[in-house]
Amino acid sequence: MASDASLKALRRLRHHLTLLTGPVEDESDVSQLSIQYTAGDDNPNSYKSVSLGGVSLEVLEPQNPELVPSLKPSEPYGIQLDVPEVLRHLKWMFQKAKLGQDMFLLGPPGPLRRWIAFRFCQITKREVEYLALTRDTTESDLKQRREIQGGSVKYIDQVAVRAAIHGRILILEGLEKCERNVLPVLNNLLENREMHLEDGRFLVSPKRFAQIQKTHTPEQIKALGLVPVHPRFQVIALGLPVPRFEGNPLDPPLRSRFQARNVNALASDAQLAIIRHMYPKVDPATVSKIVSFAEALNRMQQLTSAGVQSQDDSLHIARMLALPPTAAVDAARLLGQFPGTDIRDILTRVYPFEARPDETEVIAIRSALASLGLLLPVDVAAAPASTLLDAPDVSSFDIQETRLESVAGTFPFVETDESASTLAALAQDDDVGFDICVIGEQGSGKSRLVQRFASSRHRGWRTMQMYRDMTARDLLQRRATDETGDTVWINSPLVTAAIQGDICVLDGVHRLGPGTLSVLQQLVHDRQAQLCDGRLLTAAGASHTSHGDNSKVVTIHPRFRIAALATPPTKIGRGNWLSSEISAMFHFHLLRDVSVAHKLAILDRLFPHMRIASVISSKSQSSPSISSNHMQYAVSSLVKFLRILESARKKGMSPSAGGKGAIAPAGGDSGSELPKVSLRQLIRVCKRASQYPEDLAEALEDTLLLKFLPTAVRDVIVQMLEHSGILALQQQQDKLYAENLDQLRIRVTETAVAIGTDTNSIPAVSMPKHHPKNAALIPKITFFEIPNHVRLLREMLKDLILSEHILLIGNQGVGKNILADCLLEMLRIEREYIQLHRDTTVQTLTLSPSIQNGVIVWEDSPLIRAVVHGRTLVIDEADKAPLEVVCVLKGLIEDGEMLLADGRRIMHPTRLAAQEGRNENVIPIHAGFKMIVLANRPGYPFLGNNFFRECGDCFAVHVVNNPDAESELRLLKSYAPSVDLEILQRLISLFGDLREMVDRGVLTYPYSLRELVNISKHIQAFPGDSLAQAIDNVFHFDTYDTQLREHLAQVFHRHGVPLAAGDLFRFEVQLAEARALPEPVHTSVWQLGNPAAHPDDEIRSTLTQAALVEKGRIKFEPKPWLQVRSRIQGRIQTFTEERFQWRLDVAGHTESVAVTPDGHICVLTSQPLQLVVYKPPYTQFRVVPIGDHLTAFIRNPESSSILASHAPTLAALQDNSVVLFVAAFKMLIRIDLSANLLIPYELDLDPEEKNAPSFSVFGNKIHINNNLKRTLQREHRTGPSAFDLKMVDSLSLSHNRIVFCRNLGNELVVLDMSKNTQLVLRMTAAIFGLFPLDGDSFLVRSRNETWFIVKLLAAKFTVHIVPIDVKADPQIRSLPSGNGVLLHNFVSAAHEAPSTVLNSAFTYAQVMDAQVRGLEGATNVVSFLRPSAKRSETSAPLKEAPAQREGQLVLSQFLPKSKQLLNLCFVPPFELDIDLDPRLRKTMREEADMNAHYVLELIDLKSRQLRRVRMTAREVAKKTILDMAASAQQSLWSQMNVAKVISVREMPNGDVLVLHDDGMMSIWEVDPSSIQQQLNRWKSLMGLNPAGEGAKGMDMQEKDRLRLTFEYDDGAKTSEQLKVGKVDASGRGHKGGNTFAGGSGGAGTAGAGGRSGPFRLSDGNDIYQVSQEEKEQVSREVTAAAREMAKKALAEKLAAINMSEHEAFNYEQMMNAIGQDIRQLRAVLEAAQAKSRERTWLKLETQGELDENRLVDGITGERNVYKRRGRENPYQGMMQEKPKRLRFVMDISASMYRFNNEDKRLNRLLEVTLMIMEALQGFEWKYQYSIVGHSGDSAEILLVDYGKPPKNAKERMKILEKMVAHSQTSGSGDNTTKATDLAVRDVVKEDSDEYFVFVFSDANLSRYGIDPATISTKLVADPRVNAFIVFIATFADEAARIKAEMPLGKAHVCLDTSALPFTFKQIFMSTATGDV
Repeated sequence: MASDASLKALRRLRHHLTLLTGPVEDESDVSQLSIQYTAGDDNPNSYKSVSLGGVSLEVLEPQNPELVPSLKPSEPYGIQLDVPEVLRHLKWMFQKAKLGQDMFLLGPPGPLRRWIAFRFCQITKREVEYLALTRDTTESDLKQRREIQGGSVKYIDQVAVRAAIHGRILILEGLEKCERNVLPVLNNLLENREMHLEDGRFLVSPKRFAQIQKTHTPEQIKALGLVPVHPRFQVIALGLPVPRFEGNPLDPPLRSRFQARNVNALASDAQLAIIRHMYPKVDPATVSKIVSFAEALNRMQQLTSAGVQSQDDSLHIARMLALPPTAAVDAARLLGQFPGTDIRDILTRVYPFEARPDETEVIAIRSALASLGLLLPVDVAAAPASTLLDAPDVSSFDIQETRLESVAGTFPFVETDESASTLAALAQDDDVGFDICVIGEQGSGKSRLVQRFASSRHRGWRTMQMYRDMTARDLLQRRATDETGDTVWINSPLVTAAIQGDICVLDGVHRLGPGTLSVLQQLVHDRQAQLCDGRLLTAAGASHTSHGDNSKVVTIHPRFRIAALATPPTKIGRGNWLSSEISAMFHFHLLRDVSVAHKLAILDRLFPHMRIASVISSKSQSSPSISSNHMQYAVSSLVKFLRILESARKKGMSPSAGGKGAIAPAGGDSGSELPKVSLRQLIRVCKRASQYPEDLAEALEDTLLLKFLPTAVRDVIVQMLEHSGILALQQQQDKLYAENLDQLRIRVTETAVAIGTDTNSIPAVSMPKHHPKNAALIPKITFFEIPNHVRLLREMLKDLILSEHILLIGNQGVGKNILADCLLEMLRIEREYIQLHRDTTVQTLTLSPSIQNGVIVWEDSPLIRAVVHGRTLVIDEADKAPLEVVCVLKGLIEDGEMLLADGRRIMHPTRLAAQEGRNENVIPIHAGFKMIVLANRPGYPFLGNNFFRECGDCFAVHVVNNPDAESELRLLKSYAPSVDLEILQRLISLFGDLREMVDRGVLTYPYSLRELVNISKHIQAFPGDSLAQAIDNVFHFDTYDTQLREHLAQVFHRHGVPLAAGDLFRFEVQLAEARALPEPVHTSVWQLGNPAAHPDDEIRSTLTQAALVEKGRIKFEPKPWLQVRSRIQGRIQTFTEERFQWRLDVAGHTESVAVTPDGHICVLTSQPLQLVVYKPPYTQFRVVPIGDHLTAFIRNPESSSILASHAPTLAALQDNSVVLFVAAFKMLIRIDLSANLLIPYELDLDPEEKNAPSFSVFGNKIHINNNLKRTLQREHRTGPSAFDLKMVDSLSLSHNRIVFCRNLGNELVVLDMSKNTQLVLRMTAAIFGLFPLDGDSFLVRSRNETWFIVKLLAAKFTVHIVPIDVKADPQIRSLPSGNGVLLHNFVSAAHEAPSTVLNSAFTYAQVMDAQVRGLEGATNVVSFLRPSAKRSETSAPLKEAPAQREGQLVLSQFLPKSKQLLNLCFVPPFELDIDLDPRLRKTMREEADMNAHYVLELIDLKSRQLRRVRMTAREVAKKTILDMAASAQQSLWSQMNVAKVISVREMPNGDVLVLHDDGMMSIWEVDPSSIQQQLNRWKSLMGLNPAGEGAKGMDMQEKDRLRLTFEYDDGAKTSEQLKVGKVDASGRGHKGGNTFAGGSGGAGTAGAGGRSGPFRLSDGNDIYQVSQEEKEQVSREVTAAAREMAKKALAEKLAAINMSEHEAFNYEQMMNAIGQDIRQLRAVLEAAQAKSRERTWLKLETQGELDENRLVDGITGERNVYKRRGRENPYQGMMQEKPKRLRFVMDISASMYRFNNEDKRLNRLLEVTLMIMEALQGFEWKYQYSIVGHSGDSAEILLVDYGKPPKNAKERMKILEKMVAHSQTSGSGDNTTKATDLAVRDVVKEDSDEYFVFVFSDANLSRYGIDPATISTKLVADPRVNAFIVFIATFADEAARIKAEMPLGKAHVCLDTSALPFTFKQIFMSTATGDV
């Protein structure tokens, strides 16, 4: 869709087309403008004068006729020079020549100005010296150049001097290209006709010389070196207007010395008259349209330059590509010779506007041409994209095979109808005599096409690789020395081709510097060029070739042509190489993207045995089986993938929300973000697949660099691979390798190398060994066979068998060098090695020049030696060299040709036969020559060149990743065999996590295998060092990045690896101390079977039995296993009982947990209802979305809301399945995790209870004791309310039974899951508590505190109810409460028979002397009493305060594995502990015990010992600015700042799992013997002395020996001398002294590293850190005073920016949350800045490093022979890089505030806004941004304006507060569409290189009737704007649905709001920062 600017330009263009009425006539009489000649007396064929318009000039016969231009009026362009418009220019030139004034012809690009100048010289018979100026032109090119002749230096006059001395006309073309410090050397020559020459002579004006002759003799004049300037000397300069065109403006002194004339293009009637005269058969109407368009465009651009047009018009019209002035005549020439040619095809050749990068310009020009009938309308010009999906049969294409071989001698050239059409057009241009330029994407076949063209025309071709450092002189000749040391000039391939009549291929003209190619204008247009050695290169048949000194005239062969090759230009800077000047030099041929159908046709011809055509033409609907026909399956999958990819690129695709593997279409044109697969790449992939079809998937993924693509694009490509079936191939290969991992071997024999398995399950790939001539060149390395590397070596071996060059690309340190060297060593191949770097040049890559005895000697580089001797060249760090350097490798590989600096040419043997008689000085490429190129991955943080983008399609690519965990473990064990296996595994998991974080963009540095190996080596060599010391060898690089260090510490702790802050690291052991239990006390007697105990409570019952019936089975799709990201290892610096912890990795409310016998932890969440399964060792999890399946099964319209409010509870069974009880629907769900099945059962309960108003579930929920305050009770209590149904799951693992009962109800349900039976017992007694004794017996507590036993005899279908009489000591509170009762049978130390343990809130444990299983008898209960068990008066004497508060019992649980009793106690906050005697409150001041926390009491009844393990408080989330206002509404529990424990489970290995309500889970080791073993292991792991014990702390053994001690003279006075300190102006560092501010290691003043001070302050010197012991010696008074001074200093800083402490606190909280994201984003921006401002080599300098390209110039004494690093000065008028404009559109609508409490969407949006402002600070020169908000009230609420970013934290905070206020007060409504439209329109109001719009929304669109297509249209409305929308919330699946209907990459969904900053950062990094 055209933008507003393009529409304006189109309207303006059409307006000028309608106003065309012909050229404006000159006031002078046209009849007077005729050239009149006066014949000479001696020779009638000559004339002595010529006159024009009354101006007469004398004509003299030239002494050098070859220097007089020859233009024939009969030639196509010669007649243009006699039209009246040109005659007026010539008359003006006659006038200036009469006056002796120098002339400047100014005008648009093209040859017309030069032709007019030549015509003037031809008429007046003036000899011409011509020089095309470029940026490389130096003073020596104008004045004199030194040459060595006969061993002596001689000065050779150059054009300016020769013209001045001999009276010639000096024509200088391209003054705007020359450096401004060069042309001033001509100022004096132009003004006074004087110039000093380097050989000592001095040019003087003719008048002054005549005066000197009168007073000096000839000898005196010669001695003075005076040389007269010829009176007829004159200068004609040719230039472009700057600005409008790119270049340097004229220096004012230089400009003032010229007389200017504007030479515009010929008027339309003049051009039409010429065409009618020369080509009468051409339809004049057709040509007149071209002429009319040319004049309209020219007038528009003239008015724009004059400032007549509006700004919007001028921004786009001025940059439009100018139509070449010869375009109309060129078109007429082609039409005249080939009348059947389509004018539209010819127009695109002479005017390559479609190759321009500005889409606005292309649309405007195309529309204007369409209005003239010269092009098809815009909507018809492009073929319908729908036809791309259904490609025609391959057989329908006219495919011809030719004999032209590629350099590899493998594939013939395959000619399609598209290439045939292009070849025909090339042939037309060749016949007419035009040079050509072929533009096409990389790998589109440009080189092969031109070679095919040359072969078809029976012409030879010479390839000349272009590169950025190439000078204009290098295009024609290069300087060298002969064997005697004399300087000589050697022709370039271009000149050689011109002489011999070959086609010269200029490959890569887009790489040349600005203006370099323009030096060829005269050669292209006139077939004439002045060579550096003084010879004139001129066309054959010129009139002057038979006159004069023919040794100075070289004839150009008439069949000579130039074929330039280039990639399409880009928008900015150097990439926009297609200027108006270059467009006038060639006829252009654009190679369109080859369609899939044509690619397949070519592949079918190249690889007939793949039978591609038969696969395409097959009508079968089913694809071949992967097992039945591997080749056909691979071909079918490849065809399908290519069609999907082409369709996606044409129409724009994004992942579909509906169906697996589906690709949904989307509007827009963003399909360009998807990678292309060029024909060259496809040929290489098919070449591999034709021999190894199983490798198709891997070859294709490596070709696409799939692993390095942006996440969004990679996901889409993976879907395409899956949908096409290619992914199945890869999965099959991965499975095959995984199954045969241990059998994969490298077998090296005396004759061959084979890689495979012995069983041939992976077929061996074998290659014979080489026989080296120089064994010293064979690499010798240490290689360990790990599966990952062996697999890669096998793939590389295949490439060598297929004669491919190899590219290994990946992160640093992954083993690229080792793989290359290992392969070469095994095959005994000689290696040449070269490492590239920033300063590598094309010359150093090929030859190394040196000077020996005054002669330049070239030494072969490793590249040349490898080519000559057939060795393998290993090129390391290929991404570090400039792209123009490495691009020469592409020519060597693909074209088989390379020109060396010494004149030799490398050529493939297949080319030598074609170059008959032209094999001089040629080096044939050895058949054994191969290249292995090593490069780092493209992009950040490597910041090298994108080698893969430029040359990757010339190589067989292999992405080298870090090895898998198994391979890494084998490798590390090889390097470190003595290191503990657990250490290696921890390191591997740690580095795997770090790399995964790099892939996600969380970290920037890619930690590699190299660092991992180095750490292992250190531990192996120095086992006494701790793991922290070894780790710091790698991670000390990050010591000074505090935020990164903290972030890394979290990751390290997750894996149990310490990360020390320095060389000393303090370790501690903090285990719970075992203490003896109090002596047991007899507290009660339980009498069973005594009816007299409750005579009034006779219990009657009924028992029913039924079968459990399945209600169906639901198969669910298993989700992939994901990495647990929040895991933190518990034993890092401190060894405790806690092993590790992690937080629930999904959204939802934590409800229940179950642990299966095989150790899987299953966590049930609600909202949404899902099961999160963690598998041992709990580093991975996956989600089972059971809510959707249950909803579909129940089919209740309100099922979703019911399930949300009544979450099921969970239990595990013996077969590792879990069951859910859905109380709301009386339903039990069994989940088989191994079979992925949901099996629902409906329970047969009492019909009277089915309509109960509410049901909730529990069973593993926790109840708190009644002793806490009533408010605290309400917060912690999670038990059921009356009439609720509950599930008791304590029998699920032991007996596979589930028991249900209703609190205060009379129903007991027992489900036997093994027998699928259901027993229902209904009693007359109300059940208040139920406690299973075994599978059949239950202890029941009734409502009136009576107890009885229920025993079910299922076999006999009977029930026994046994009452219990409990007699307890009234003075002791020991009766078991409903929450505290726990019964478990075990064998105690005192009793051989099994005993029963139970508990209450007032005892540690209670033990019965027998099992409670029988129906009668008595048993005694002994209790271990707590201090609160005995009833006592409050006035009792006050005892000493306890060291710790015991808290209230929450639950008791017996641990069968460790045979311990676990009591979970909750210790409330100090001020809420009502159990604490009030008189003790003032005496208890232990701060660590004042906060709320939990305690695990572990009781060993055998040893009668108690251990109290304090659990770390789980703090709630930090408060934000949105939470502060709601703090009064927070619950009491939330205010206690601790997360509630909701479940405790014993693990199969005896550990304990604790689950909190915030989703935090922790694993605790409770077995004392196991703890001691792990402690010893931990000490060994951390490098501690195993003999060292203690709980207070242990340092490393080196601590005392390495301790640095300071002595202070002010230690006693620090409490009174806290101060800021003096400022030392000298900047000298201070250590101690209590005097100066900013010192180190002292006390009392502001400093760093000392004992005490008011606040931290560094003076920039080294910091000396005192020990922690010395810091602890500081008194509390000094510490308090320091804190007070620091607080005051902070207040002063905040006051300076008018920021309150409250605001500062909120700001800091948000900064802490996104600090890492800000740091990384700024790092990326800084990298982009560094890359954009990276210095280059500046040539032709007078100081710096000697330029090896100008050694010969240095020998001769030239001064400009140096180079230095610096920033290149760009042309004025060139499209310079301007600040990018960005607009951020933030959703601050009411819904953001309304739903913030649910998902924190507004909080995260504020964090993103802050991240934007913080990250962009300091980059104003590169990014100008604006932030606006949109809400229901307004579509544009300005927050930050362009160029006015907030200056400090205060201003940024105000912006955030403003966003909150708008969201809080705005009305309902949605203005997302309007806000997007306004942003896209606003961002382009000022000129910029790139525009970006980022829209944030909560996807609440359907509520307001907004169609996603509308948003999509707004995002792509202006092709100049890169617009994106990010949905940060959704209602149902609305966000996903919207994204699926939008163009790929335009929409992003981020429902996990904590990842929002990362999501935005990824979008921003991949777009606004460019290729970083």
